[in-house]
Amino acid sequence: MAAMSLISLFVTLLFSAAKAAQSPSVIVVGAGMSGISAAKTLYEAGIKDILILEASSRIGGRMLKADFSGYTVEMGANWYNSGGPVANPLVDLAKKVNLKSYINDYSNIAENTYKQEGGLYPKKDVEKVDEVATARDEYCSNFSKMLSRNKKKDVDVSILASQRLYGRPPLTPLEMVIDFYHNDYEDAEPPKVTSLKHTYPRAQFEEHGEYPHFVMDPRGFEVLVQYLASQILKKGSPVQLKLKKVAREIAYSKSGVTIKTEDGSTYSANYVIVSASVGVLQSDLIQFKPTLPVDTNLFQSFPFAELHFGCGEHNSNKFLGYVDGAYLEGIATANDLIKCIKGKGCKGDKNMEV
Repeated sequence: MAAMSLISLFVTLLFSAAKAAQSPSVIVVGAGMSGISAAKTLYEAGIKDILILEASSRIGGRMLKADFSGYTVEMGANWYNSGGPVANPLVDLAKKVNLKSYINDYSNIAENTYKQEGGLYPKKDVEKVDEVATARDEYCSNFSKMLSRNKKKDVDVSILASQRLYGRPPLTPLEMVIDFYHNDYEDAEPPKVTSLKHTYPRAQFEEHGEYPHFVMDPRGFEVLVQYLASQILKKGSPVQLKLKKVAREIAYSKSGVTIKTEDGSTYSANYVIVSASVGVLQSDLIQFKPTLPVDTNLFQSFPFAELHFGCGEHNSNKFLGYVDGAYLEGIATANDLIKCIKGKGCKGDKNMEV
């Protein structure tokens, strides 16, 4: 009996050890573009004990498609840019999956601007207004650069405030519709609430180019995320993906991080990357224990607790609001974590601005 007890104890210990060995060293919260690109970066660096927790029933985040009368309609991201001096990584990904798209041509806006009461505005009138808008944009870019020179003071204004300083804010219906094309259309919000420093100069165009590719692929723009995920979720890979896992609590300490999900499950790891949307982080959906300081930059790393925030395109100074911003920020956050794991220090928020 004693021998049997010892054998049973030995088997139990082996089972417990095996179970512990299966515990991931890194958990990634969120399977959008940033979360998947972060996980792939870790995987390629040799860190393969990765668990990805996604709240929804799919991967892709806000790269989301829907069916409308038999056609695929993008509900979130829809464009990527090319033609600039800096290569856009999405261009290469799009080629690998044969993503169907076409380049929007806005050069004929002067010939296609309609009056509210009907009929077209004269081409020359639109061209004059557009010239003013273009000059105003250049002023906004230069003013933003001036504000950014002082690293000690985080002084910012809205785009509208900058336009008023220029002395030619849009006032007439024609001026406002052209301004909508220059600003609201790009930022998905009006200039009166949009940060100047984090919008101008528009690095998306200056670096990645002014050729906007409109995605019209029946598989949806999300096929890019699916392609990246297939590189690490292939057969035999230790990387795990769990869908419908809504993170409700993240407890962090020097010994690691524990995540509790809405269905009562608990997951622990040495390190966690939180790539949830900024809306989720601003809500009370996820409770952090201990509570994050009120004045904390949410997009920093917590090396003392092995907690890292990589919340996607909204964490990108250059490509805020774009898929390439999410893709690159996921990689940057993963590389920061890799340095932490190797004992080379975490960047945290030292070089980040929000």
